[in-house]
Amino acid sequence: MTMRAFSVQETHGKLHALRREINEVRAELARSQTQLHSVIVRINALEKELEQDQAVCDVHTKASPRSPATPVRMLGDSDWSGVPMSPRSASLRVRRVQERILHMKEQQILIKKRISRKESELSMLLSRLETIESIPQQVAALLPRQDSLATAVGPRALENQQLESELRFLSRQRRAKLMTPAARARLKKERQVLLLEEFDDQLPYRRDIERMLELRKSRSSQDPLDALTERLERLQRSQFISLPPSAAAPSRRGSCINNSTEFAGLRRASLSRPFTR
Repeated sequence: MTMRAFSVQETHGKLHALRREINEVRAELARSQTQLHSVIVRINALEKELEQDQAVCDVHTKASPRSPATPVRMLGDSDWSGVPMSPRSASLRVRRVQERILHMKEQQILIKKRISRKESELSMLLSRLETIESIPQQVAALLPRQDSLATAVGPRALENQQLESELRFLSRQRRAKLMTPAARARLKKERQVLLLEEFDDQLPYRRDIERMLELRKSRSSQDPLDALTERLERLQRSQFISLPPSAAAPSRRGSCINNSTEFAGLRRASLSRPFTR
């Protein structure tokens, strides 16, 4: 997939997700505005009802306390239609209507806050949509220049890369040919030191590597007799084959050497015998 196709596909995916989010925010905003309109209508109706009930209360308050409770105005509600109101019931109804109006006004404030928040979110999403929609034009304006540069520089860059790789190979080969045996040995020793330093924190591995290097050194030695002598001396120093005096037993085939004199005799015998692999 080219850069142009990838950028166009990625931009289309982002645009689809962003448009879906914008539609959801718009739907929530429309619902909130509908709720706000219904709350405002309900508040206006309750305020008119409160005015009527307050008028009834005022008339009953101004009337003589001994006079009978005669209705001054019948309420418009279906529950109260044609029913005379007493001062107590009128005052209770006024208080109830006032509480409902207060509750509806609180709902109106919350809905207005939600609408303002959704409007700001919608404006931010629209600005992002505009920015993303302008990306393909910017990419289309930049890609022809990049393609022309690639066509102009591509073959030459590939040729330079091939020449550099060949030059590195020839220089390595020339250094290997010009290197003396002493230089090769020094380089090998430096590599061994680097290998040991790499495993310096892991002592078991370091010991294994030291043994492996010593074994290589003994195998690559020019004199096999010297290599065998060094190996026997190293075994004697490490006491891998020495046993305590209490475990003295006649040496047989396959048994360990349990005495330093026997070990010395074995060493003299091995030194006098010709070495065969």
